[in-house]
Amino acid sequence: MDEKERWERNDKDHEDFADRIRAVEERLSKHDTQYAVINTKLSAILWGVGVIGTALIGVLVKIVFKA
Repeated sequence: MDEKERWERNDKDHEDFADRIRAVEERLSKHDTQYAVINTKLSAILWGVGVIGTALIGVLVKIVFKA
């Protein structure tokens, strides 16, 4: 196989490479958006649990020390 044949075969083997890369980028973009939404929801839930936990600790301290 000479150099020209090698280049032709390489071009043929990789002709759809850009399309495959574009498809992967689109899938990653969708997943990034989904992860961002999940992250936001989890942050809100953790914030709510922290607020409730802080309030409960305050009530328990007040009951224990009868202040």
